[in-house]
Amino acid sequence: MNEKISLMNKFYIIVFLAGLILFVLNSLNYYSFNMGGEISIFEESLHTTMNGFFLQVKFTDGLWWGFHFFPFIIFLFPFYYLFESSYTLIFLQAVFLAVGAIPLFKLANLKLQSEKYAFIVSIIYLLSPLIFYLNLEEVHSLVFVIPLLLFAILFLEEGRIKWFITFIILSLMIEETVFLVVIPFSIYIMLKKNKKLGLSLFLYSTIFFIIILFLLIPAFREKGKFINNFTADENLDKQESYVFFSRFSYLGNTPEEIVKNLLSKPYLINENVGFGKIVIYFIDYFKFFLFIPLLSSSIFVIVPAMFVNAISMEGLQRCVFSHHHSTFIPILFYGFILGLLRIKKHINKKFNLIMKLFLFFSILLFINFTLRPIFLNERPNVYGCDIRGQDFSVAHLEKFSDYKKLHAFIDRIPKGSTVKSSLTFTPYFVKENGGWFHQSKDWTWSSDYIFFDKRDLEFTPSNYSTRKYIDVEELFDRIKESGYKLELQTSTAFVFKSSSRPFDNN
Repeated sequence: MNEKISLMNKFYIIVFLAGLILFVLNSLNYYSFNMGGEISIFEESLHTTMNGFFLQVKFTDGLWWGFHFFPFIIFLFPFYYLFESSYTLIFLQAVFLAVGAIPLFKLANLKLQSEKYAFIVSIIYLLSPLIFYLNLEEVHSLVFVIPLLLFAILFLEEGRIKWFITFIILSLMIEETVFLVVIPFSIYIMLKKNKKLGLSLFLYSTIFFIIILFLLIPAFREKGKFINNFTADENLDKQESYVFFSRFSYLGNTPEEIVKNLLSKPYLINENVGFGKIVIYFIDYFKFFLFIPLLSSSIFVIVPAMFVNAISMEGLQRCVFSHHHSTFIPILFYGFILGLLRIKKHINKKFNLIMKLFLFFSILLFINFTLRPIFLNERPNVYGCDIRGQDFSVAHLEKFSDYKKLHAFIDRIPKGSTVKSSLTFTPYFVKENGGWFHQSKDWTWSSDYIFFDKRDLEFTPSNYSTRKYIDVEELFDRIKESGYKLELQTSTAFVFKSSSRPFDNN
């Protein structure tokens, strides 16, 4: 009994420390201006709600639910109401990721009949580079689904159906894309667990998926339509198109065309994406689970959603560290446990050694993909991953004095000022009269202040802000001709102030 208490105490201490580390690292990420649009949308929707405009965001010219259906945000609102800060959102995401280890521990203990093995599985989860980099990719609504789905799976295995249904509903309140995993999961339940429960879940989740996608989201959208009106034209304002479907525009310009060409012209996938990239994507992803989930039939649950990511023209959907894979992680760790159970049944005598080897291999993955990039100032060596925020390293801390100057400058900006900025500065102005640049629009210099992140002046595939301008001198000449002067320059940023600004910022 004492050993069990000791092990559980160690486990909860580790979960607490993991959450604290995730929070501190992403807070440093935020302080060093290494975030952007997602946390801005998240915070603006909560801030506008506090001020009587329910979930209004500039990005969609309306409710956030016109872009992503995220009713779960209602449960997060009280925390933000009490502590109105971006750090509250960063904290909540870190807590949710760390807490995911708790249902995973209980699930592994239930299936493997060993707290020691359950402890190892949970440590593998907390050490996973997938969890680490999900945390650093700003704050994404989809990340919150991980512990919810893990609890749902746990309650399913325990036979606590009411709690299972509760957490499935909570999971579906995260985002419409969660349905792409829950619907196949219902088929798995129907075939492997409970035919009646699986069939009911399949019918209800399919019906609500259609209602949300074709009725609710368009109803919350003030401009354009969400599904039936989209185009491959990069210059089209996002409010006039469904940006997610446009990622598959090489297959057609309507949902019907996409499905038809997908079935009749699969060679288009190779021509536009490349089968080689898809193979690398699958290998890259499963190596973080030591390929063990492939031993379980539960792996088929994520095949539809994984295929969607694989054929997308948006390369970040094939980045294994991106938030697009948040719904996969609970299913894959479930498959990981079931795969371990299968191994245990065949080679029980050496299973203890096998678990130690898996833990050792996970530590190596953690060192190579997490510690090494941080201390050697490198991006994680994974194909297709070039996500801002996930390049966090000790180099950011070396520029701390620069960030301090920028924060001091921002604090002195008079209330009521208008600001246009690179994406990385938008979280600091989104509650005021702030806005970000968009590469598909001509910039107009009418704001009081302009903030540039120097990284945005580099021409890279992941550049979201100043992609159309390569000549920095020409760009700055245009700004100065519009009546601005350079007010602050650091090693990381340029700040311009309108000469007509009546307030002195010094």
